[in-house]
Amino acid sequence: LRGRSFVEFVHTEDTGGLLASLDRTLAGQFEPYVFRVRDRAGGLRTVRTASRVVLRDGRPVGVAGVLIDLTELRRTEELLRSAQRRSGGLREVSRTTSTTCCQ
Repeated sequence: LRGRSFVEFVHTEDTGGLLASLDRTLAGQFEPYVFRVRDRAGGLRTVRTASRVVLRDGRPVGVAGVLIDLTELRRTEELLRSAQRRSGGLREVSRTTSTTCCQ
């Protein structure tokens, strides 16, 4: 990242929201924010940031925070939802078949 703006790595659709979140952080509000960034290979990662203002002599001099990569968690959640949708459909087929064949 040296010599480059962090915003260069933020997905263009998420830039406005991230900058608005940064404004709120600079105003003293603590709020985690979720957005997408590009990795070295050009792929998208979903991350959550939690930041706070760094003050020196009562003046803001920067922002310190952490980024947590949520990409695998999001993929796992989507796989789980997909499996639940499939099993829900299978339960409906089973219920319909059982009602039809056994009456």
